[in-house]
Amino acid sequence: MKKIIHVAMMAVCLAVLGGCAARPAATPADTSSNSVSDRVVDISALNKQTVTTTPGDVLYLKLEGAADGKHQWNFAAQEAIDKLTLKDQKLSGFTPNQPGGKFTAEWWLQVQQTGNFRLQFDYAQYNKKAEKSFVVQVVSQ
Repeated sequence: MKKIIHVAMMAVCLAVLGGCAARPAATPADTSSNSVSDRVVDISALNKQTVTTTPGDVLYLKLEGAADGKHQWNFAAQEAIDKLTLKDQKLSGFTPNQPGGKFTAEWWLQVQQTGNFRLQFDYAQYNKKAEKSFVVQVVSQ
């Protein structure tokens, strides 16, 4: 039951970002500002850094967590909601109560407009303070 609640809560939080579409393959991070739209920028290794994008770029993020049925990654940057559209999301390896097990959460978020904003995901138990965060400053030109 807890697994269903956690997965449902994650889906509700991410649904605010928009609808789903076909998932493009991830490519290594490229933070140059003169790029073609619809490129995929892997920001998974850019915690606490700045990434330069253009509208149309897709930000790919892959985060891991303990598959204990208690923890999840939550979208935590309300200022970014109108600047991004959720293109796709994937949750895999989620097996509650498996000692030492890991789950993987992946997001594909398309940049919709120019501007500077913070993108943040917090890792926590439901209704508890975040134990860690993934934060990237996005500069869209």
